[in-house]
Amino acid sequence: MSFVDGIYRFTLYINDANRNLYDEIELRTPKHPYEPEEHLIARVLACAHQYEAGLEFSEGYFKPEQPSLWKRSIIDTLEVWIDVGLPDQKKLKKALRAGDKQTRYAVYFYDDHHIDTMAHHLKGSKTNWIDPIDFYSISPAILERLEGQLAIRNEWTVTLVDSSLYVECGDFDMTGSISPVNMWDAYQNVIANNG
Repeated sequence: MSFVDGIYRFTLYINDANRNLYDEIELRTPKHPYEPEEHLIARVLACAHQYEAGLEFSEGYFKPEQPSLWKRSIIDTLEVWIDVGLPDQKKLKKALRAGDKQTRYAVYFYDDHHIDTMAHHLKGSKTNWIDPIDFYSISPAILERLEGQLAIRNEWTVTLVDSSLYVECGDFDMTGSISPVNMWDAYQNVIANNG
């Protein structure tokens, strides 16, 4: 692992009404010097949104071929693969080959341009090869507000109800969303609009 910009710690109190999950977790992750703070925060929120025992941060920015989060079984098979940001096609296709039918895949966009860019990257696709992947969009506004509160040690209460996201951080309450994205429909719209 190359130089780190800091080791960030998060105590998350997760209240996920969608999955009837209520838990307290401790996270510790290095931040790469070139990793934007919004990406770090998006990784944490994606972890809260998908949390299950065994889910952990990979080396991510330090090893770009890895996803942002993953869960591997005791025999090292891939159970969960989650990436944050805009992954390239090669990375996605490699991940789909590495897993099996039980592997869960998810991608979290945190910039409005990610969805359009991903749709353009799919040009030429004749089949819906991205069907096994769940795509989500984290509202950029909540990331901006959380950036101002980010510290080396963080204590957040994350509440998820439907696609609504509520984060309590110290004296600040913030609202946003983590919304599902139908990437294949977005791709079809690009084709229809661009001929």
